[in-house]
Amino acid sequence: RPGREPQRVSAPISNLDIVPTMLDAAGIEQPSLLEGRSLLTDEYQDNRYIFSEVEHMHHPVKRFSVRYKNHALLHTLVGWDDEPEPPEGGSWEFYDHISDPDEHKNLPLDSTAMRMQKILLAQENAANGTKPDPQQDQNLENIDEDLLENLKTLGYL
Repeated sequence: RPGREPQRVSAPISNLDIVPTMLDAAGIEQPSLLEGRSLLTDEYQDNRYIFSEVEHMHHPVKRFSVRYKNHALLHTLVGWDDEPEPPEGGSWEFYDHISDPDEHKNLPLDSTAMRMQKILLAQENAANGTKPDPQQDQNLENIDEDLLENLKTLGYL
């Protein structure tokens, strides 16, 4: 935006933020159907979940991840050819990007990871077009209502 100093955003961002940021820089109002946020606003916060999914056309890899503040949780259902096969139900990796930005030290799943795991499983079910199992539905009761409403609005639940 003219007159604005360049800045670095330390919060997790998504590809969904690119178009809203470009529109904001051009002075064009963001349509309500866009999910991303402009990185140029002072209200930009790091208190949202960023999801990603990796599937490869020529390899059997299937991996989901969620990023929240300084944490990343990865769920590998099928790994790359040179990786060991994950156990039934997939393998989980949990990282703290403050102390380990390159994701070398897989941490034990703590309460933050467990909350992220519930949210990621709901996202995976939505991506696969499957319904969560009753146990998972019960676990969603511990998620705050604003986040649940956002997930429902986006079609994830």
